[in-house]
Amino acid sequence: MLLLSILLLTPSLFITTDAADDVVVFSNITSSSPMSNLSLLFLTMQNNLNVSIQTLLSALENEKLNFKLEKLTFQLEKQTFQHEKEKFESLKQPITSVITKDDIIHFNIAGETMVTTRSTLTFIPNTTLSYMFNGEWDHRFKGNHTSNSDGGLLYLNYDPLLFKYLLGQLRRWTNRNRAGEFLYAPTASTANNQYDDIEEQYNEMLMQLGFESFVHNQQDSKYLK
Repeated sequence: MLLLSILLLTPSLFITTDAADDVVVFSNITSSSPMSNLSLLFLTMQNNLNVSIQTLLSALENEKLNFKLEKLTFQLEKQTFQHEKEKFESLKQPITSVITKDDIIHFNIAGETMVTTRSTLTFIPNTTLSYMFNGEWDHRFKGNHTSNSDGGLLYLNYDPLLFKYLLGQLRRWTNRNRAGEFLYAPTASTANNQYDDIEEQYNEMLMQLGFESFVHNQQDSKYLK
């Protein structure tokens, strides 16, 4: 509308069009004409607007490209993670597939070799023994074997008599498939009067192995304070 008003008010003004760029070229405008100043201002404003639009479009295009790049990067990382997960599961499967609760475990308790089943050691969940012998860590224990043919045994530094007594109680619970309320310490006579504080030593071992909830006389045990 502004351009039309300029043409109507200025008879001596005519325009041509550059076909290549579709740019309107104003001719026969004298520098002293007020209309010429107005038309130049209009052209300047139009040019600035075009530049602003092009800048905005370029910025939007860059944002779009950045978004696509981030999306592709995320998808690549996701695929890499999934591949590593599948690779780990494939390596883990052969190990866990041969682990059973009937496995016979040999280990060295302060110099004395003992043998029991995996099910006995893992019968009470969330204990040190259940974590150690659930099968997932066998490859991490150097010398932890299910047979003693090569003499390499996992070493545990506990009193053999007390540990053997613990295994006996766990074995009974496993065989009947039901845990008792407490893991009672052996009596002095059972241990041939070798210990003055046999109950305290036994309960200390239970605590270290994660059997806190099965310790008898917890309130009387000074090491629980």
